[in-house]
Amino acid sequence: MYYEVKIKYPEVNEVGEVKDVNRSFLIDAMSFTEAETRMVELARERDFKDLTIKAITYSRINKVINEVEGDDDKFFNVTVTYVEETDEGKKKNYHLYYLVRASVPEETIPFIEQDWAGSTIEWKITQIKESPIVEVVNHE
Repeated sequence: MYYEVKIKYPEVNEVGEVKDVNRSFLIDAMSFTEAETRMVELARERDFKDLTIKAITYSRINKVINEVEGDDDKFFNVTVTYVEETDEGKKKNYHLYYLVRASVPEETIPFIEQDWAGSTIEWKITQIKESPIVEVVNHE
């Protein structure tokens, strides 16, 4: 289960001014309390001074694809819609939500295609948009 944790902390910019920085992290945790604890531990490791946790919310993300090596520092939210037939014979749309690391939106598509390779279910990518997430913190 993923939680989005939004934080604020002061940081010295390149001009030497202290400015508040807002960041969003995706934390793999079993509860809000665990997500908060893991964020505070990460902040200590990174030496974030005067950290303020602004919000912790349950994330709809079902799967994270964070396999890109290099300088790709963006994440994109990708929505996949697939169709299944109900017991009554009607078609129903379902959604899966991915967080994919890439440089540009178009680079997310091969990762999704690979994830759905071999599937017999009718599916399509219905949305790709840049995410405010700067880092994913998984269980070790």
